[in-house]
Amino acid sequence: IFIFFLVASHVEQSAARQCLDHAVPEGQRLNVTLDGVSVPIGIASGNWNSVELVSKIFGILVSEVVGYHVVDGLEQGSAEMIYRLSGCPPSMQSINECWKSPRRFHFALETWEDTVTAAWDATFREMGQFAPVNLGSGGYAGYDGMYILERARAESQAHTGMLLTYYSNFNATWFHPETYCAQVQHILAERVLTCSEAVNLLHPEYGQEYLDATGDLGGIEDAGNGSIRLKCWKDRWWVAPACRNNDVDVERCVAVVTSGAGWGLHFMIQQAFWHNMPLAFATAISEQYISINREFQSVLYWWTPDETFVL
Repeated sequence: IFIFFLVASHVEQSAARQCLDHAVPEGQRLNVTLDGVSVPIGIASGNWNSVELVSKIFGILVSEVVGYHVVDGLEQGSAEMIYRLSGCPPSMQSINECWKSPRRFHFALETWEDTVTAAWDATFREMGQFAPVNLGSGGYAGYDGMYILERARAESQAHTGMLLTYYSNFNATWFHPETYCAQVQHILAERVLTCSEAVNLLHPEYGQEYLDATGDLGGIEDAGNGSIRLKCWKDRWWVAPACRNNDVDVERCVAVVTSGAGWGLHFMIQQAFWHNMPLAFATAISEQYISINREFQSVLYWWTPDETFVL
């Protein structure tokens, strides 16, 4: 988990509300000047528990102890937080849009290492002076991947004695984890995004990465521009080889629901291939991610520290 920031040129006074008894008075708080514009210090925060917490703590310290005016921005993921520091608009279609207007955000306090990969180096070089600076670790570790919630875990253990917390117990050659988990047929199509508007739009490189790692031609398709992309059943579910023989098989696949633009998909689909797991992956419409996984209490993409699905 990394912290990014931008450097402002100078500071000047601005008003802000006072919260703590001994906070810097409103009239003494300051703005910063960046790209020739006087603005509060902007904190690009994500919409998950841990980043919300550290962003709020940082905001209190900066505004009420150090004495700067602060504004928060809510982003969907780590990549969006980094783009916002470089002045990219929320609806950007090209990185060339990122330095067309003054930058309003200066700090991103929790970006996940899985997002800030070597592929970002070229992006930062293209951004030049507008690229944010990586300050290193935030001082605590985060973990993400496939998790299984209590209902599916307990039902499997009660009926078979097998724990679905162990990946080998998903091997379709020997076991039937779909009996105890949510299946594709249980989740209405309108609750998940199409691959065309999620993973294949924002992460077209995942298709080539998957093919290079597995050699599985059945998991990819021609994107029509000389490249390949992930092949999705009904443009919504990427289906592992262990359950993609026909439509009936697909509908009985264990449904794994993620969020964002397909968080975690690039490594989870490889895990499903190599461990012969009968899984199908989809990206929930943003407001459906929590409700789907709370409702079905099955397999999902999740991360810690977080309390969203803690019972």
